Amino acid sequence: KKQTISNLKYTNAYLDAGGDYKCVATNILQKNGMPANFTSPSTVVQVSPKVSVNSRQVDAVRGSSVHLTCTATGYPTPDLTWKFNDKLMAGEVTQKNTTISLSSLMLRSVTAISHGGLYKCEARNSAAPSDFATITVMLLPEVIIPPVSVGVGYLGDLTLTCKVSSYPAVNEVIWYRNGEQVSALSSALVMKNISAITSRLTMKSVTEVAC
Repeated sequence: KKQTISNLKYTNAYLDAGGDYKCVATNILQKNGMPANFTSPSTVVQVSPKVSVNSRQVDAVRGSSVHLTCTATGYPTPDLTWKFNDKLMAGEVTQKNTTISLSSLMLRSVTAISHGGLYKCEARNSAAPSDFATITVMLLPEVIIPPVSVGVGYLGDLTLTCKVSSYPAVNEVIWYRNGEQVSALSSALVMKNISAITSRLTMKSVTEVAC
């Protein structure tokens, strides 16, 4: 009686190692027509997920559509989920085979308040750990509530408000009057940022029309 031990080893293997393995033994008796085969119970080798995304940052314009895609490899085939601000979002699975999952997320008529920020694509299967990748959707600054025409009495005070939408939030809103920055015209003009998206310009003792 002779015992033989066989080892199967992968070096620096990742996805190629995943699958169902069986050990099949034969000897010379099989050549003489005898059923000398022995097949071991199958062994499942699981491979933890690996995620990749089409881009780490997407620049968008208010009102446009944004298409995000996410691909994951692993064995068994990973399941993909999308999250925005830690809330699940309904992505569309566009491809799924033995080792690869592909999911897409469509954002329509984007706005900074509703869609700007960090999106997370996470992959899970029965192997640990899970993996994820993030995509930041950036929106260019856009004036969504422009200043309006107003009337003011002689030596009265005038306040103008401008609302700006963007992601990340704008760090500065600059007012212009007749092509020149307001802050450089007169100390009687006071500019105050109310929030990240609203700027208010106050003119004291108005003696001429500002536009």
